[in-house]
Amino acid sequence: MRRPAFALVVSLAAVAAVIAGWILFFAKPETARYHATQKVANSSSDLHVGMTVRYASGPITSEEYRMADRNGSSTASYRIVGTNGKVYTITTPPIESYTVPFFFERVVADGIWKVVNRPPRGDRSIAYALHVDQTVQGERGSRTVTFTDPKYWATTAGRQYEIHLDRNKPTPSLLQLSGSAIADKRYQAIVNDFRNFGTPGFRAKVAEVQAAVRAGK
Repeated sequence: MRRPAFALVVSLAAVAAVIAGWILFFAKPETARYHATQKVANSSSDLHVGMTVRYASGPITSEEYRMADRNGSSTASYRIVGTNGKVYTITTPPIESYTVPFFFERVVADGIWKVVNRPPRGDRSIAYALHVDQTVQGERGSRTVTFTDPKYWATTAGRQYEIHLDRNKPTPSLLQLSGSAIADKRYQAIVNDFRNFGTPGFRAKVAEVQAAVRAGK
């Protein structure tokens, strides 16, 4: 084989390898995710997720994130209330978009259906409430979960011990107790999901009104 022809074959093989790698490692996973989300969005579905944050002190009274998708038509909103009474609301109009279904997929993967209510711990001046409501082909599920300080629950919640009393051993050995870790990273992950939601433009507007409320405007 002459050198020019050999070089052409090598070049074509390299291009084919790059294309195959792109399909294997990027195109196929993204295509599968797209079709899975499209199936949810277009299967007579009604999705609602939200997070409310309430502050006991400081310039902010509360924040609310709300996202909804009805049969592929999505809306999202952010609302912040200052202690001075000022209220700012950012709302997106109904649009055909996969932003909310993708977000719903993310918070479900991060455990919004699995986290449970937690008693006030850590920084108790900020309280969180997560809400999720889903109806797909007539089947509905809904729940609200409350907790404080997601960082505490994610990193320093410690361990939980159970003491079983035995009438034959009235004094249990505290040195032999078995416990289970109750720290759960899902709380912080879901809060981060809401904080990072939206397009760069949406997040920029959220940051703008947050700064205005903190400045007392």
